[in-house]
Formats: sequence, C-alpha cells, structure tokens
Amino acid sequence: MLRAFIDDSGMNQPHFYVLGGWVAPASRWAKFSDAWQDVLWMSPRIRYFKFKEAMNFDGEFHGLTEQSRNEKMILLMRVIEDHCPTSAPVRQI
Repeated sequence: MLRAFIDDSGMNQPHFYVLGGWVAPASRWAKFSDAWQDVLWMSPRIRYFKFKEAMNFDGEFHGLTEQSRNEKMILLMRVIEDHCPTSAPVRQI
C-alpha cells in the first residue's frame, strides 16, 4: 500500500497554489516517521517542523540560535535523504 504526505506552500498568492508531496510504501513511512520523530526529540526538542517557523525563529524555533536551527534542519534533511521517498509529480492547473 502506498501512502502520501502532501503540504501546501502557504504562499497565499492570487492565482497560485503550490503543493509538494512524497509517496512511499506504508512500511517505509513507518521507518521514516520513527527517524523523523527521533530528530524532533533531539535537543533542542521541537514537537513538529514548519519551515516558515524555522526561518523566522518563531513557533517551535522561538529562542533557538541560528546554529541550532541549522543543525536541526540538516538532520531532518538527512532523514528525508536516507528514506528516499519518491516525489509526487508536479502538475500545473
């Protein structure tokens, strides 16, 4: 069984709506999810990841240093690379 994770860009621009996503077998998602959660829980611990919060140092990233934020983001990117889900195709509507 395949599972997908899809998120919007949050750009809120007139005439544009951007979605990005990943598709992988459910078994791969389970391993990915465990590894992702392990990184979130590493110090400094965050409950979830939102790119906009990371870039603006608010929400879960409030009070973090730039170095701590960057280290967390690098570790999260490695989780994505290590589990290699397949990107959903880009479609223009």
